[in-house]
Amino acid sequence: MKTVSCKIDLALHPSLKLGIFVGLIHSLALGLLLWLGSVHSGVLLCAPLVLFSGFNSWRTHGNLKGARAVCRVEWRQNGQWVLFDRSNAPQSAELSDGTVWPWLLVLRFTLGRLKKRYVIVLDGSAPTDEIRRLRARLRENADNQVN
Repeated sequence: MKTVSCKIDLALHPSLKLGIFVGLIHSLALGLLLWLGSVHSGVLLCAPLVLFSGFNSWRTHGNLKGARAVCRVEWRQNGQWVLFDRSNAPQSAELSDGTVWPWLLVLRFTLGRLKKRYVIVLDGSAPTDEIRRLRARLRENADNQVN
């Protein structure tokens, strides 16, 4: 298997598709709460929390305006991951976990003992070539961990 050794610089930008995806997921959760609320009225107390979570997720991942928004992900050839926030301040990170589907990437980075950042990438929220390189890098890391 060919190794991927080039630097990856994934510059994220606001994505309408990702905003709709986050909104749809939270709308489904809210609909489920309303349906369950017809049986148990105490469940409706969770509805404001789901609304807040949806708004916060949209600002962080879809609009990239939230305080915890990651605007750029970089993998350097020495194996180091670096995340950049809205102010373009670099933060060294370790890739903890990830989900890779043909249409969706969800990456969990650990920045310190208790600090975690999630990066959600759909097609259209970053350059296609960089997404392809990132997928190849993640696949290679997974193959190395199995062997």
